[in-house]
Amino acid sequence: MMNLYKHWVMIYDYNLALSDNDVKATGGLSLKSADSQNKSQDKHYNKKKLKMEELRQSIKEREQTKIENKLALLQQHIGYQLDDQIDDDFIDQIPMESFVWTVIENIYRRFYQENLSRFEIKEDKNYRDITYNDFVNESLLALLSLHIYIVDFNLNLSIVNDSINVLNDQIQLLQHFKQLQYTQPNKLSIQYTKDKNLKTDIFNHYKLKYKAFMNDQEVKSIYAFNDETVCTFPILEDSEQIEIIIQGKRIGGESKEFVQIAKVNLELDEILISFDLRTFSKQFISPVLLMVDYMDGSEDAPFKGQNQIELKFSLQMPTDQRLKMIEKLIEKQSNKKKELESVIQQRDQQIKQIVSLFNNLTYITGQDIISKDQANLKNHNSCDGCIIQ
Repeated sequence: MMNLYKHWVMIYDYNLALSDNDVKATGGLSLKSADSQNKSQDKHYNKKKLKMEELRQSIKEREQTKIENKLALLQQHIGYQLDDQIDDDFIDQIPMESFVWTVIENIYRRFYQENLSRFEIKEDKNYRDITYNDFVNESLLALLSLHIYIVDFNLNLSIVNDSINVLNDQIQLLQHFKQLQYTQPNKLSIQYTKDKNLKTDIFNHYKLKYKAFMNDQEVKSIYAFNDETVCTFPILEDSEQIEIIIQGKRIGGESKEFVQIAKVNLELDEILISFDLRTFSKQFISPVLLMVDYMDGSEDAPFKGQNQIELKFSLQMPTDQRLKMIEKLIEKQSNKKKELESVIQQRDQQIKQIVSLFNNLTYITGQDIISKDQANLKNHNSCDGCIIQ
């Protein structure tokens, strides 16, 4: 059987690509290290991060294989001869608002290169050109795609829940222990590192400078790690974004001026939530290294590939402002949790709409497609009354 995992993003043919109301699984920032000054800790952290990424990928591949292997189960439970064409009785049981119509629309588009709406397909009975075998195969693709979404979003939901728990713990510590009252200045510091591994072809064409803009203050230069001068900004109540500006001067060019070749807007909350949250109650909050992606936006860009800057963020705050910051982060994470749960529920409903057309099958959210008899047996074996005291 073909590797369906390669297709699960492409299936958005299905309009399953994240909408404005969805929560993206990944952001523009990627975390590298909890403490850039401790090289051994860097290596340990990177290994830990790599293991987390490998675990996520391993879970996805496991779930992919599980759903791919459901083809025979779907064929057995469709209730019709696979070579027969879809008939009126089958179509009449599908509500027009059901996601199943998206599956049927996609079949028709794949086979006939026509973008007909569900209303046109039903009114003109174009579904009679589709066999039940076509429907089963396309349903499997949709189920795989939707299930992977749920699995991935459940992983993100676990991370968000963990962050909320840790932040609540930090508030408790700061509020109940007087020795944790800090009188530090309020500042976020930004530096860039000179990681040779991040050098791309863009360095063959430009000398680069990095600048930052925040709080409607003046644009400030970002200096290299270990430089005596450090770029700092206070975090104000209305602070929301940091603009990272990349300037370049062409090597061998006539102009000696640095001009802007890219700009990246970073959400302040995404930066703050990337710190080691467990250190928010400590005197010194552990710095964090973040990778920022950018591309040369010049019309005559000599290198059009992806580039990265490694930025080190350091944070200092007095206790009262830490508490306000943590409360705001909890609110943001709680909103993200609700959004994730909403997306998971939507995808779950779409899967169950498809599965409902297969006799005696059910979907256990984020886990598996099994027979209702098997599900009932699982529920019976796990019921409270079956637990031996």
